[in-house]
Amino acid sequence: MPANLAKPKAVHAFPSTLLALLAVLVLIAITTAQSADPARPIPDGFDREASLNAVFAEMGKASNETQGNVASEKMWAVFMLTPDATSAAIMNRGLRARERFDLEVAFGFFSQVIQSQPNYAEAWNQRAYIHFVRKRYDEALADCTKTLELEPRHVGCMAGIARIHLIRKDYARADTFIRRAIALHPWIADRVMLKEIPLERL
Repeated sequence: MPANLAKPKAVHAFPSTLLALLAVLVLIAITTAQSADPARPIPDGFDREASLNAVFAEMGKASNETQGNVASEKMWAVFMLTPDATSAAIMNRGLRARERFDLEVAFGFFSQVIQSQPNYAEAWNQRAYIHFVRKRYDEALADCTKTLELEPRHVGCMAGIARIHLIRKDYARADTFIRRAIALHPWIADRVMLKEIPLERL
């Protein structure tokens, strides 16, 4: 990831297309850097909203699953951007613990980030996943609700909520949330849930 990307002066004077291009270029650099540590501090001057707008537009235009997955990786790269280097380091420890299936340790790290950076949506999402794996569905729903409050386009949490409702046989809510996710990310892997929801139960 490029360091010290200074925010341009009088940014409002740049054409919107140029700003969008700059956001995409920074995003490509961030995505490339993801191979080392998924969570990284947000670069100075990075326009998160413009980047997500570009990513979701790319998702909507994707004509096949490969293109959809490329856009999805960019989306996750933005979601993982943390407010500072300290929270990035702690998030990465939590992610590595999660990969080892060391759920208690992962839960502790994600909770630590939430305590210090309560407006960072991805920490809530990752903790929701730990709750889900532990079958603590009420807690997972609560953390996902907070994630969506902070990041309304978080398709991962939408799909997670849909899965919990499907497990609980609340098919109407499951259908609502997975369709919300698909509307933003037509190639999301969790779209297979539509086949698991009995239409006669809606």
